Amino acid sequence: MKINLKLLFTFFALSTYSQASWNPYVGIGFGLSKSQNTFKAYLKNNIGENSLILNMDTTGWNESLILGTRNQQPNFFFSSELFTTLHQYHIKRKGNSFYDPNIGVNLPFGIADFEVSQKYSNGMSFLFGKDLTKTIDVFLKFDFFVSQFRIKYVNSKSPGTSGQENKWLFGYAPGVGMQFKLTDSLATRVDYTYRIYNNFQSKNISQETDVPNTVFTGKILPRIHQFTVSLIYKF
Repeated sequence: MKINLKLLFTFFALSTYSQASWNPYVGIGFGLSKSQNTFKAYLKNNIGENSLILNMDTTGWNESLILGTRNQQPNFFFSSELFTTLHQYHIKRKGNSFYDPNIGVNLPFGIADFEVSQKYSNGMSFLFGKDLTKTIDVFLKFDFFVSQFRIKYVNSKSPGTSGQENKWLFGYAPGVGMQFKLTDSLATRVDYTYRIYNNFQSKNISQETDVPNTVFTGKILPRIHQFTVSLIYKF
């Protein structure tokens, strides 16, 4: 909540500066995300310990709501925006085995399904653009945001046994885009951003009771290519 309040304060401070030249707008966006995620799982119990590294790349959809304000100059413009995004980003890897070469067997609970998902994002964008024609703009943008991710495991030998952790990660994203004016009030926009996040290092999320002192942790370092098409309504 503190982060959101800071974003709101910054946004309204910008939007109230030079009221005559800042024009508000709202928008809705629909996007496609392509991830580049490496997932590391670590298991330790009374029998032994081992780790796995898995490719968790996947593609997912997202929808955004945008509240912005724009300062138009003769040949360029500045914009600042608040946004909230709902993600349908989910990947599952089944039947992964923790094999200990020192004893030559799978560790008890040694086979697990792993899931990584992203739920929500809230943040702010800054845009600097130039008018190419009366109806076409191009711009550079930079986003700051927090996003909720989830790491989960399920014991394949005992499906009722699972563990998970949700965490909000800070991220930022450079990007580029183009906007097309449809009418005096409506415009459509296409943009690309490369989303870079902090590490997600989970705590011990083990729910195992059959094997004493079982520790299970997961780690991801999310990197996401995001493409978005938006419809903008100017007041």
